Amino acid sequence: MKLGKGSSDYLIITMVVFDTQDDASVMELEMMAHRQRIGWKKAREFHFNKMAPRYREQFLEAIAPLNFSYYTMVMDKAKLQHEGFQNPASLYKCTCNYLFGNAKHHLRDATVVVDGSGSKQFKREFTAYLKSRANQHIEGEVTLIKKVKVQDSDKNDLIQLADMCCGAVARSFTDKADATTYRRIIRKREACIQVWPR
Repeated sequence: MKLGKGSSDYLIITMVVFDTQDDASVMELEMMAHRQRIGWKKAREFHFNKMAPRYREQFLEAIAPLNFSYYTMVMDKAKLQHEGFQNPASLYKCTCNYLFGNAKHHLRDATVVVDGSGSKQFKREFTAYLKSRANQHIEGEVTLIKKVKVQDSDKNDLIQLADMCCGAVARSFTDKADATTYRRIIRKREACIQVWPR
């Protein structure tokens, strides 16, 4: 929740969604092939903030034609006045709750893979929270989330994909010269970008 010099004005969380396991597998293959094309080692991560601009553009141009969509929540930290938002875990859970609410029509018996950062206790609590809260977003017997897994980004290319999409959106909320560059490349893959509170 820090504001001012050196801190972002927003908390931004992105979820990438695939309609089928085959679509996800095609993406993983393309990301592996892209590493080879640009001469990166197999273990090197795609991480938006650690990549040169040309590599960001090349990556996003490579994956943009594939079948996926992404949802992003943008929390305006300056407008979050309630004291509950000062707790990082509570803020993160609330943001993800909004995110899954926006994506509810796209999820059926989904397997959700979450970035493995954070303590073991937080990951355990968050996994339980996510399944209980997300499955409340729809009536009847439909289950939105069937399974939640936690993995480190260096072991999962699709988490790295989410980081790249999140970075593209985050850059668009700055006044930097390339603010519109990256998001424009993957614009057609945007399912929902919500800024809260308005």
